[in-house]
Amino acid sequence: MTPRTTLVALPIALLLSTVTIPLVVIRLTAILAFPFPIIQSLVITGLGLAILITNSCLGRQSWKIPDF
Repeated sequence: MTPRTTLVALPIALLLSTVTIPLVVIRLTAILAFPFPIIQSLVITGLGLAILITNSCLGRQSWKIPDF
């Protein structure tokens, strides 16, 4: 990865990987599967945002207080 891409992609990937454990696996997979830095950062950011949105939607539903 070029220094400029690393400065952009790495903080985003690290920030997103603290949200949920599968992001670490996705980040490693993206780095191994895609040799081009721009594609890497797009894949990492896209998948990270997808999981983040999914988690927030699932979290919103799971934290509802059940009606008895």
